[in-house]
Amino acid sequence: MRELCTCIALLCLTLVLSGSSVAKNAMPLASPMGGHTFSSGGPFLGGITSGPDGNMWFTERNGVGTISSSGRVREYPLSLREPLLGAIASGIDRSIWFIAADAIGRITMTGRVSIYQLRPDSSPPTAITAGPDGRMWFTVNSQDNDRNYIGTISTRGLITYHRVPTAYSLVSGIALGPDGNLWFCESNTNKIGRISPTGRISEFALPKPKGTSYSSFPQSIVSDGHRYLWFTQLIREIGRIDLRGHVAEYMLPRSSSGQPATIVSNKGKSFWFTELYSNKVGRITSTGHATEMSLPTPNSGPLGIALGRDGNFWITQTCSNTISKVTPAGAVTVYPVARTPYQAKAYCISSV
Repeated sequence: MRELCTCIALLCLTLVLSGSSVAKNAMPLASPMGGHTFSSGGPFLGGITSGPDGNMWFTERNGVGTISSSGRVREYPLSLREPLLGAIASGIDRSIWFIAADAIGRITMTGRVSIYQLRPDSSPPTAITAGPDGRMWFTVNSQDNDRNYIGTISTRGLITYHRVPTAYSLVSGIALGPDGNLWFCESNTNKIGRISPTGRISEFALPKPKGTSYSSFPQSIVSDGHRYLWFTQLIREIGRIDLRGHVAEYMLPRSSSGQPATIVSNKGKSFWFTELYSNKVGRITSTGHATEMSLPTPNSGPLGIALGRDGNFWITQTCSNTISKVTPAGAVTVYPVARTPYQAKAYCISSV
């Protein structure tokens, strides 16, 4: 059962800002939970974040890019040993930090890039965020997933690791909480973790899906800035945890076929999330009422989501190589990123 859960969670994480890569000639990946297949071909889009220059910054298969509020795209190709498709976050040093297959990267507003290699036994990092201490904090697992770490990297590139007590936990999303601690997801072992800036770790068990013994697969987590953290679960639920570890869970609408991937806060009033398989973006209020809306580009694979300075939500669509801007009222504008669009059915997503 441990091996089965590990395989399922590993697979899901490759589709949720994992920063992982697949060999060029690998067979398409099949999700046992979603009923779709994803191929390794094509230059996908990954995470997205709001930058200090007012632009949105995103990762793509072979580099980092920016998109302005008017939709103007600029790309920075990178020479990496493995393709890039990872999470991305702004640092307090006014740089953008991102995760690659075996490294943490930083790019300045002028385009200067630094790459910092991780320990050789690491699998691709899964998430990154700015901490309260000036360092960036990230989640990373060993190649066998028997050891799981919360890592930090300073602006000088000094990396430290804190081992998570529960083995095979498959750590994923991470966010700075309103209490000054970092909160993270343990996808494989159905927990939410908390780590202090000094490295002290606590873990909180989540309810198991009704009638089962497996994990709810928590993936992405975000703070409301006050007293709660909200997180996505691949069992089609959004969870909420308070600072003492008390958990509430909210089901998506019954008609939903999507699995919530990445979540972002709208100033603590509501929380928006992407649904990778169903081509939708969802919204849940602070009282737990969830709604969904379809995106206009078919089979676009909505993955990363971030709130821009303009008050709009920006979404990377990994299978159509487009970025959508969604207003709080639900108006959508789609901007192409690649010069030659990639066909979703050929490269990314298809029904089984």
